[in-house]
Amino acid sequence: GWFDFVVGPQSLKPFLLPPRETLFQIDRTPDRQWSVSEPDERDQPLAVIGVRGCDVAALAILDKVFLDGPHRDPRYARRRAELFLVGISCRRAAPTCFCHSMDTGPELRGGCDIELREVAAGFLIRGTTKRGHSIVSALDVEMATSEVVSESNRHTTRLQQEMAGRASRPSRHGSGRWVDRTGLHDRLMQGLDHEHWQHVAERCLACANCTMVCPTCFCTSVDDVSDLHNEHVVRQRRWESCFTTEHSYTVAGPVHPSTASRYRQWLVHKLASWEDQFGTTGCVGCGRCITWCPVGIDVTEEVTNFEARTSNG
Repeated sequence: GWFDFVVGPQSLKPFLLPPRETLFQIDRTPDRQWSVSEPDERDQPLAVIGVRGCDVAALAILDKVFLDGPHRDPRYARRRAELFLVGISCRRAAPTCFCHSMDTGPELRGGCDIELREVAAGFLIRGTTKRGHSIVSALDVEMATSEVVSESNRHTTRLQQEMAGRASRPSRHGSGRWVDRTGLHDRLMQGLDHEHWQHVAERCLACANCTMVCPTCFCTSVDDVSDLHNEHVVRQRRWESCFTTEHSYTVAGPVHPSTASRYRQWLVHKLASWEDQFGTTGCVGCGRCITWCPVGIDVTEEVTNFEARTSNG
């Protein structure tokens, strides 16, 4: 099939929140004054084709932070308004996927301008926004028969059952992941001082790979960079990670000085305190953090291990 591959290494996040961007610059004028200017950013409309359910769900999470929150980000809002999404329901899942346990996939659950489902005869297509409807209505397409719709539904059901079956047979290098979210928020918040975090820290390199590839991590830092003559200064925003010592540094020192405390901060925020802040989980089950961890730390496995250790006292 045209889209018979699993979720890719990059999410939608870099299109809306670039890894590094200039906020404004300050230049010395000939009369020795200072001139402040913002970059002339005229973003071109962007269409992304083949977006998966987990990444659409991640985009909705970012929208809550940067569009619907108390501190609306104008740069994010401008890029978001110019973004056109053509999503497609997954036909198969990677061994690291656990979207089914986070209610974000494998099928699309809204959030795109156009939704696609690949079938033997081609594609089922549906416009779900005004922009999407205008494009679909201009295409030379046929109305889908009930047989084709049933075929698509059967495939989705089989994939869901397959993922659930994989998750029922987990192993260290197994083919299924699952996060049991029942009561997870309270268990994590009550286990902040548990020895489990030190067990993870014995393997974790605090390399920040997981936060860089995560489609919902949005921590940033701001730097002022000047030239050697101090006549040109640029303020830049760049991605930051809670796995770095500098991220939690205050005048008294880092709040999270150990690798154990930084891993705990990341995982507890994703699966517990994010709900307190934004009303949703901060994880969409894309599995990228598992794929790109150089020492093979599996977030689903660590949740299982944490629950096992806490239930045993």
